[in-house]
Amino acid sequence: MPRNVWIPEVRIEKIQEIIEECKYSIHDLSRIRSSAPDEYYRLNIGFEIGIDMGCKLFHSDPKYRAKQLLILEAEKFSYQKAISDLSGSDVRCHYENPELLIEEVRAWLASLLEWDLPGPNTIWYEYNAFNMDLLAEFEANGFTPKQIEQLNMPEFLRYLQEWIALKR
Repeated sequence: MPRNVWIPEVRIEKIQEIIEECKYSIHDLSRIRSSAPDEYYRLNIGFEIGIDMGCKLFHSDPKYRAKQLLILEAEKFSYQKAISDLSGSDVRCHYENPELLIEEVRAWLASLLEWDLPGPNTIWYEYNAFNMDLLAEFEANGFTPKQIEQLNMPEFLRYLQEWIALKR
């Protein structure tokens, strides 16, 4: 096969690779609902939680036993309708409130890491500043707001890294 031929990566293989690389993972079940009658609800998130938990519980390398998962939902105990096997898990609820979501994620990280984390309000303000800067930068370079929302992950992460480097 010619060396310059691009072969798309199989999505599940990429998900497996990401799960194996990450000691910490966050899964938000609030996006599994269907939005219209007769529409199927999304199963990807539940599937990915299963792969992640399986990696933690069954991987032959014992380092994976230390994996930590945060599972979020929008309504308390709504996960039981779709994934009742999570009963007894510490599923955290954010009630579709982004500020509460930040509080939950920050509290979880603070319980696991030995870093001094900024407070939830600081994270919220920085998050909004980042979004405003991202919008201004990309609009100045000929992107529409919809195109900015659809940035591919590598391009988004490059901008995020540059933005963080400038803030230091």
